[in-house]
Amino acid sequence: MMKKMAAVGAAMCFASGAFAAPQDVQIRSVNFATGVVQLHNCGAASEALDGYRFCTHDTDEIRRYSGATGLNGFTLAPGGSLFIHFNNDAPVAADHVNISTIGGVFALPLDNDAYGMGLYWQTPFGTPSNIADHVQWSLGGVDDPNADDRSDEAENAGLWTDQSTWVATSASTVAIRLTDTACGLLHGPSSYMPLDEVPDCNMNGQDDFFDIADGTSTDMDMNGVPDECEGDDCPGDADGSNVVDFDDLNIVLANWNTTVAPGTNGDVTDDGMVNFDDLNLVLANWATDCGA
Repeated sequence: MMKKMAAVGAAMCFASGAFAAPQDVQIRSVNFATGVVQLHNCGAASEALDGYRFCTHDTDEIRRYSGATGLNGFTLAPGGSLFIHFNNDAPVAADHVNISTIGGVFALPLDNDAYGMGLYWQTPFGTPSNIADHVQWSLGGVDDPNADDRSDEAENAGLWTDQSTWVATSASTVAIRLTDTACGLLHGPSSYMPLDEVPDCNMNGQDDFFDIADGTSTDMDMNGVPDECEGDDCPGDADGSNVVDFDDLNIVLANWNTTVAPGTNGDVTDDGMVNFDDLNLVLANWATDCGA
């Protein structure tokens, strides 16, 4: 039976049989508020997750291994993500999975206190070359002798700067996200940003920061908010310039009669299609300067 494919935000134009390096699959974000961990393929080719396993630790639990075949059948397309739900509340979608489905054991709860998370692309555990990615965090960045049980292996693998250093969270931290979107391998506390809130204005399950970085969303005015989330403050303005002119008309015509992400590529009506409705909105607001 055909199982799962996680390819959110990615055009599936990769060559058949071409696979990414295992360490292109990285722990991109951890949301303590929702109990969701995001795995992301930042490589240029697809990566099958067969044999991938988590090894997690916290203050009173060490070496909690996920199921040996729990991620078998999942494949990440280039730029694709898989969302792991520690609260077992995943929606019915190919890119979301519960830890109960993955099987094995995880250190629980997933919170902002001391926690070490390793992602192994093959076993045995304890072999640095088998680690795909690693991250560890703790309140105030305080070293924890239990939660860092396998951190030395990540350091020896060149994936974590120092086993005794931690992403510093606080009581108000609801998530951490990886700020390195260039697929670097060596990470450390400075590579992750603690967040007191996670912006997700389009409610697609992913941080707006990543929507923009992926190209899933545009940000024409470069204010850090996806264009489709900024409302219709300037009807007919397709390029975010706050002026409706030939540039907007050309964007609509260049994408004529196509299906696009709502609010992008000339879809000024936010319905996911570029057609006469968009053209009429541009013409109805022609020469409007919304910044005046």
